[in-house]
Amino acid sequence: MVAQGMKILHIVAGVWKSSAGLATLVLGFSREQAVAGHQVQLVFLEGDRHDGVRRAEEAGVQVSTFERSFPRFLFFSWGLLFHLGKMIKQVDVVHVHSNWTFPVWWGGYLAWRNKKTLVMSPQGCFDPLRLHHSAWKKRLVGWMDRWLLRRADVIHVTCEAEAVWVREFLEPQNPQKCTKKIVVIPNGVGLV
Repeated sequence: MVAQGMKILHIVAGVWKSSAGLATLVLGFSREQAVAGHQVQLVFLEGDRHDGVRRAEEAGVQVSTFERSFPRFLFFSWGLLFHLGKMIKQVDVVHVHSNWTFPVWWGGYLAWRNKKTLVMSPQGCFDPLRLHHSAWKKRLVGWMDRWLLRRADVIHVTCEAEAVWVREFLEPQNPQKCTKKIVVIPNGVGLV
């Protein structure tokens, strides 16, 4: 449970129409935290915005976007590189969503460097089937995701299977050896 009145920064590569479930989840977290009285910021790269962005802003979420730069496949942004540090210094909690992208790596690193509480939500990125997609890229940059996961204060997963995937990613030879704080909290469902 988040303490009342916290300053929370959510970071994700994109909250676009093509992001589907991830966008819905991140926007839902942000909106509900703002409604509960927290100061919430959401940072992502420019693109075809998900319809829920407007509702999040109406609830009080401050949205900041940055232009995507080369190399585009890593979701790199010069603007994010130069401005995210200042934003992170002003918050209590940094919550990064998904993996394998520059916004997650840079946001997680800056949170760790500035001694901010770091919450990581892989959102299924370590599912063995997903690890096979663009596997060579993930093997090439996987060390960055492992480094951040090991430094996270909390790893939020949505089910026990995802907790197993995270443990296997962090400790491939002996997943039971993984002692990271992994919290299983299923996604909520809006009935209205």
